[in-house]
Amino acid sequence: MPLSEGYGILKGRAIDSRMEREDTKSPHYQILVLGNSERFRIPVNVKSVQQPFDLLVRIDRNFQNSLLTSQLVKLKSGFTEIPLSERRAGGIALDFIRMNLSKQEDMRPVRADLPGREDDVNDLLDVIIEPILNKSQVDVYAFGEPFGPEPQKDKVFGFKPGRGIHNIHMNQGNREAKFAKENGVYQDGGLLIHLQDENRWVAFFAAFQSQSFHTDDKTGNALDNKGVAVIPTQDVNTALAPVPRDIKIVAALVNPQGDDVGKETITILNTTGNTINLEGWLLADRLKQKFPLTGSIEAGEARRILLPGGDLQLGNLGGIITLLNPTGLKVDGVSYSQEAVKQQGQTIVFTN
Repeated sequence: MPLSEGYGILKGRAIDSRMEREDTKSPHYQILVLGNSERFRIPVNVKSVQQPFDLLVRIDRNFQNSLLTSQLVKLKSGFTEIPLSERRAGGIALDFIRMNLSKQEDMRPVRADLPGREDDVNDLLDVIIEPILNKSQVDVYAFGEPFGPEPQKDKVFGFKPGRGIHNIHMNQGNREAKFAKENGVYQDGGLLIHLQDENRWVAFFAAFQSQSFHTDDKTGNALDNKGVAVIPTQDVNTALAPVPRDIKIVAALVNPQGDDVGKETITILNTTGNTINLEGWLLADRLKQKFPLTGSIEAGEARRILLPGGDLQLGNLGGIITLLNPTGLKVDGVSYSQEAVKQQGQTIVFTN
C-alpha cells in the first residue's frame, strides 16, 4: 500500500545543512529548507538499517527531463501534495522504474561515512548542497512523504513547529515485510536542484540494495527476475541482480521530416552472441502505451523498427522509451529531452 502519510513535493530554498554522523544505525544528511515562509527539514538517508548497508546512489549534475522540470518550475513555494489519483504516467510524481530515471546498473553502492573527501554519501550530498545554501536563484525540490507539523521543536534545527519531508529514496520494491507495506508506484523520493542562472538541474537518487528494480505496475511490490511476485519476509539481506540487458535501445527518430505519424523509428541492438526471439517483447512510451515486436533479431544485429502511428507515439516535448521482455520486466529504458528532438530528421543516439 502507498506511503501512509501521503506523498508530495517540497519546493524551497536551502538555508542550512548538517551531516548527522553521530547516528550510526540510521544516519541522515539533514537539509533545512525555507518554503512559502515556513521552515522544513529534509532528512536524507545515507545508510540502510539492514544489510547490505551501503546505499545505491546516483548523482546527475546535468539532469534533463523537460516533461518533468517544466511542471516543477510552475509549483508554488512550499509543500504540494500529490493525491493518489495524480500519481500516474505523464504526471509530476517520481517513479524510478517507469520514468526511466535511473537504471540499477547506473547506481553505485556508496558507504555512509568514510574519512576521506567526496567518498561517502554525506560528502556527496554536501558537495551539491553546501554551495547552494542561501542562494536566491536556486530552488530545491524534495520528493517524499511529509511529516508534521509537530508541537515540539525540530530535533535537528530547533525551529517550531517541526515539519518536513522524508523517505527521500525509492519507495517500491521492498522485500522485507515491515517495509513492503510502504510499496507503491509513482511515489519515489529524490532531490532535484534547479540552478536558474545556469539553466541546469542536478538530481540525487538513492535506493536500498535489498529493493527490487522490477515491481508490479499496480502495487509496487517486488518481482523477481522471472516476473514472479516476491512474498515479503522478515529479513532480507541480499540484493537482486539486474535483469541482463541482452537487447538495448540505441537510437530513435522522434521528430522526422514532415508529419510524424508512421515515420518515427526506434533502433534496438542484440548485444549477445545468440539469436533472440522477439515474440512477446514490447516497446512502451511515457504513457505506457505499448507496441509488440515480432520476428527475431540475430546476434549482434541492430533492428530499426518503424512505428505505424497507433497507440505508441514519441512526443516531441520529451519522453521515454522502455523495452519489456516477454515476462513483462524492463530490460532497457531511455529518456530524451525536448531539446534533443528540436531538429527535424535528426536521430537521437543513446549511449548508456
